[in-house]
Amino acid sequence: MSETLGTPVEPAESPELAVRDMEVVITATTAEEPVLNGEWLSPGTHINAIGANHLQRRELDLEAVRRCACVVVDSSEQAQMESGDLASAAEAGVFYWEDARELGLVVIGDFPGREDDKEITLFKSNGIALEDVALAARIYQAATRQGLGKPIPI
Repeated sequence: MSETLGTPVEPAESPELAVRDMEVVITATTAEEPVLNGEWLSPGTHINAIGANHLQRRELDLEAVRRCACVVVDSSEQAQMESGDLASAAEAGVFYWEDARELGLVVIGDFPGREDDKEITLFKSNGIALEDVALAARIYQAATRQGLGKPIPI
């Protein structure tokens, strides 16, 4: 992978070793049981949890969610219907839905993201299909204008 990506890639012998002392941790699984333990996180870590998009699935244990000073979601309403990670933490009383910030509001500056370099932050993405379709349309239009690609009937 190092050769393919043109950047050093080092295999880890365990999930814990892959996470310890990392600035950014990404989980992208369909796990039903947590694969990321909060005790492994270092101060200042940012987590992108982009899998486990069903109430019966979890990538993060309760401690991982509890330690996050800032939790950002695509949509609060959608997260409550699809995020097993956050729903489990809310049920256990270590997370409160009203503390979740929507990504759009963080991006435009209505809510701060990390306020201190030592804070652990989380972006729990369940994805919004309409945004994916809108982006695909923009990419298609740009490619068409530039004469790129090959048109296919849709």
